[in-house]
Parts: sequence; structure tokens; C-alpha cells
Amino acid sequence: MSKTSTRSKMKYNRMAYKRYEFNVGMDSRLNYMIESFMKDGNSLSNLVKSLLCEHFGIDDMDEIYVPYHFMPGKDGEYVLVENRLGK
Repeated sequence: MSKTSTRSKMKYNRMAYKRYEFNVGMDSRLNYMIESFMKDGNSLSNLVKSLLCEHFGIDDMDEIYVPYHFMPGKDGEYVLVENRLGK
């Protein structure tokens, strides 16, 4: 893979996922806690999901179902769209 291709992908990912990006100092306590959580085969995504479930009082992550999601409409406003994946 060329350097240009890699840079382009990195730039795309940075722009696409910018709202989810955060930085953690390598010597910080948070970095240590994340690293120890991930040693057990967990992912950072699972950590965030489990913390959100704990915060909102959801007992089982597998039972989460959202009957709709938001999608940008023609005028730029977000509209509710039914979740076709349904239960």
C-alpha cells in the first residue's frame, strides 16, 4: 500500500469519525484503565457501551432495540426513520 493511499485513508477516517475522537495521554490514569480493560479481550467500544448501559440502567446490552434512527432529510434537518431491522 502506498503512503499516499494510507494518508488518504487516515484523512478520511479522521473526518468521518471526528465527533467520536478523543485523546488520552499515555501516562494518564485513564490510559492505564483502558489498557487493563482491553487485556481481557474486550474492545474500547464494549467499554463505552457497558458504561452507557450502566448510566442509563440497562441490564442487558443484547436487549437494546431502537425502533427508529435519525437520518438527514432533503432540507438538512434530521428526520425520524423506522428501524427496518426490527426485533
